[in-house]
Amino acid sequence: MTIRGKRYRLGAAKEGAETEFHKLMGNPETPVSGNSVAAIIDKFLDYAKTHNAESTYDWYRKYLQDFVDHLKPKTLKVAKLKKHHVTEWLDAHPTWGNSKKRGALTAVRRVFNWAEEEEHLSHNPLHKKLKKPPAGHQDLTMLSKIYAKVQKNVDHMRRAAAKATGA
Repeated sequence: MTIRGKRYRLGAAKEGAETEFHKLMGNPETPVSGNSVAAIIDKFLDYAKTHNAESTYDWYRKYLQDFVDHLKPKTLKVAKLKKHHVTEWLDAHPTWGNSKKRGALTAVRRVFNWAEEEEHLSHNPLHKKLKKPPAGHQDLTMLSKIYAKVQKNVDHMRRAAAKATGA
């Protein structure tokens, strides 16, 4: 087997060769190849760090690292990336609401849109395949409480102003 130009002997017997293959592919110190999902995400994060605010970079990094950590195999090639990889990742987070899932999908979609725009990829493997969950609605109860408090303060200020001016 050859990885990045280096030859590895896997063994003569099939079982031994399979064991060695899995060791090599599961070794976290083996750098990812240029056409892996992880490598494209790394390139995007390098770009995001240079071209975005630190908080934006941190936002992308949080979601994208979680996505890469979930991928199996870690060396998954971009050509093999399918919608189900993203769906399974989202399903692994049952506590995430629609808003958080929308953010997560935005991050992943942005990587592959960017990679295609920058010509790191000839096509986006997820193009038009991922639909965001519906946006959540503001908590109207909280908004009405805030409005009532503001209105009470405005009424108080009007009375104080009228009293001070004798109106």
